[in-house]
Amino acid sequence: MTSEVAAGPRRAPIRVIVREGSSIVRHLDCKVDPGKTNKPQNLTVSVAGIPADLTEGGLLELFGRFGEVQRIALHGTRTSAAVLYTSVDGPRKIWKQRANEEPIMLHQALPETPFGLKGWVEEHKAGRPGNAKLQAQLDAWTEAFEAAEEAKAAAARAAAQADDGWTLVQRHKGRKKGVDEAGVVGGGVAASAASSAARRANAEVHANFYRSQLRASRQSEILTLRDKFEEDKKRMAALRATRRFQPY
Repeated sequence: MTSEVAAGPRRAPIRVIVREGSSIVRHLDCKVDPGKTNKPQNLTVSVAGIPADLTEGGLLELFGRFGEVQRIALHGTRTSAAVLYTSVDGPRKIWKQRANEEPIMLHQALPETPFGLKGWVEEHKAGRPGNAKLQAQLDAWTEAFEAAEEAKAAAARAAAQADDGWTLVQRHKGRKKGVDEAGVVGGGVAASAASSAARRANAEVHANFYRSQLRASRQSEILTLRDKFEEDKKRMAALRATRRFQPY
C-alpha cells in the first residue's frame, strides 16, 4: 500500500487568479517536501513564476489559506520566493491540492505604483532624463568650463602685466569691449595673442626706450655701415688686382 505523502521534494503547481474580475489564470510552480517532521526543508515551500502584479500581500493571502505563514522572502528578481510555515500542515495541504482544477481567487487591490511592463518602462525613463535635461546639464557644464578657461586667461594676462609693467590694449572693430581685473578697457584679446604681442613689444621698447639707448643704437649702426664700406673697398681692390673688376 502506497503512502499518502511522497518522500522528497515534489512539484505542486497552484492555479490562481490575482484579483476579482480578471479572467487570467496564473500558474505558480511550487516545490514542497511534505514530510512529517518540522525540519526546515519540510516547512519551506519554494515558489517560482510569480507574476509582476502579485504583491507580497497577495502571496501572504494565497499561502495563508494552507496554514500559518511564518515568513515570505521574495528574491531579488521578485519572480520567485520562499515561504516558511510554522508547521508541516501548510506544505502538506499544498501538496494535496495539486489535483484541484479550480483556480484560487485572490482579493488584492491593484498596486499603487506601476508594475510589469509599465513599471519597467517608468524605471527606464527615470534612469534616462531625456534630451531637455541632458541639454541643461550640458549647458551648465559648458558655462562652467568657459568660466574656468576665462579665469585661466585672466590669470595669464595678469601675470604678463606684472612681468612687463605694461597693459596691452588692442582694438577690434565690432567686438564687445570689457573691463579686466585691472580696470583697463580692452577689446577682449586672447591670452596667447596678448602674450606674444607683449613679448614683441617688450623687445622693441626695452631696446630703444631711453635717449642714451637710441644714441648708442645709432652709433652702432654707423659703425656697422663704416665697417661694411671698408670691406667693400678691400674687395674691389682685390678684384682690380686680379683684373676681374669690370664696372662697365
